[in-house]
Amino acid sequence: VVVSFDGKTLAVLHSTNVDPWELYLQDNLPGSVAKKITDRAESAEYRSYRWRRPQIITFRDRAGLDVHASVYRPTAPAASRPGVIFVHGAGYLQDVDNWWSYYFREHMFMNMLCDKGYTVMDIDYRGSAGYGRDWRTAIYRHMGGNDLDDIVDGARYMAESLGVDSARIGIWGGSYGGFMTLM
Repeated sequence: VVVSFDGKTLAVLHSTNVDPWELYLQDNLPGSVAKKITDRAESAEYRSYRWRRPQIITFRDRAGLDVHASVYRPTAPAASRPGVIFVHGAGYLQDVDNWWSYYFREHMFMNMLCDKGYTVMDIDYRGSAGYGRDWRTAIYRHMGGNDLDDIVDGARYMAESLGVDSARIGIWGGSYGGFMTLM
């Protein structure tokens, strides 16, 4: 939200996991209604797809810490109960949220995987932004340690709590997520 120079109007950017950013204007008065002034005009094909809104969950890692993750569940899980973990890049980004992601293409791919029967998890592992200094610096001088533990613990959570076969869990990511995938 940005307040106009005269203080009379609010400019509000709004999005969701499946709706790109839109701009709204609203009078800076209690009870006023925001009016949408942009239209990203997604294609009819995009609008016709039944996008899944991920469930944001918390699980405990081996250190007893709460780890936040987004879970995409298939409508009809495959008989083999496969799962996939997406590892976001940069190490310090935050991807578990309820707005249009920097990784919107990956989120579209997660939906496609669900169409094929996969359960998909996206984890904000230690080092990710948005959870305080201790979380952010937990990988200092040891990348591939605590952050990798969180991802492995996420796989364990998928098997124990989401019905995924522990022998059928894949992982993918790019940049830092690629590094973590190789780890």
